[in-house]
Amino acid sequence: MKTLIAALALMLSSNTAIAETYYATVTKVVPVYGEVVRNVPQQRCNYVMAPIYGTVRGHDGRRVVAVTGFQREYQCQAIMEKRIVMEINHYYVTYHVNGTVGKTYTRQNYHVGDKILVTFSIER
Repeated sequence: MKTLIAALALMLSSNTAIAETYYATVTKVVPVYGEVVRNVPQQRCNYVMAPIYGTVRGHDGRRVVAVTGFQREYQCQAIMEKRIVMEINHYYVTYHVNGTVGKTYTRQNYHVGDKILVTFSIER
């Protein structure tokens, strides 16, 4: 009996919360942007002097592969450059539920008219 009375006293004296969950209607969505550093592929092209390979006879009479000349070629290579880009960080969402207007932020991209679950809690 003493244990039951102690438990009831503890429940009544401690902070308790009452929470209820409702479906709310989204009335406004505002994307919030932020700067992010990204690696962006770029292509660099220019003319270079490329070697032309051929076979020639060496001093001992053997055939060897050697550079016999150069030709101008257009070559490209892919490189990664760091760029600062603007991306959506999160969304501010305004909603309406049971005559109450609420606001929150989320990473989920909701649209006006969507139904979302919201939980209201009251602490005593």
